Amino acid sequence: MSTRIFRPACSLARLTGFTFIEILITSSLLMLIILLNSQTIHAVIVRQQASTLLEQLQKSLTFARSNAIYSASIVTVCPIEELHCGEEWNRGLLIFIDSNNNQTVDEIETLLTVTHFNQTSFSITWTASGRKNFVRFSPSGNAREFGRFNLCNKKDKSLAAQTLVVSRMGKLRRYRDRDQDGSVEDRDGRKPDC
Repeated sequence: MSTRIFRPACSLARLTGFTFIEILITSSLLMLIILLNSQTIHAVIVRQQASTLLEQLQKSLTFARSNAIYSASIVTVCPIEELHCGEEWNRGLLIFIDSNNNQTVDEIETLLTVTHFNQTSFSITWTASGRKNFVRFSPSGNAREFGRFNLCNKKDKSLAAQTLVVSRMGKLRRYRDRDQDGSVEDRDGRKPDC
């Protein structure tokens, strides 16, 4: 003979459901995990935007150097302000053959390209030899002005700071994260000037 044990309906509900405290703790933990991940995701997105912008700058400078060699002319790269060199690198670049060296695209000169930076989160600064606010590449590919482009996040200067170095030979190189601390540095451990 088998005996069956009958339980009241109210005890079955307790066995299959969650209490208010359990739901509250679970939802609090879930919100905490989401909050921590959103900050990490934001940092990843900002670093990717910085890397993309620096890559666009690097490609533009490589384009200018190649055109200087190909055309056997001096090619100027400068911040855009209409059809002459401006002050703000954040807006974009003007790349042209400046045969009279007046930092303006005249009628007789060749405009090679205009690159617009569609961003507002980063500032771009150029620190050069001779304190010039432009870069010129000679027909040999050498840079007549050499120095560093620093790309800095306007809100958090340490987050996603990047540097692109233009050597005297016209070669480009980026700072790398050598010590895996999340920020880039040069071979001597110097961080970008933000």
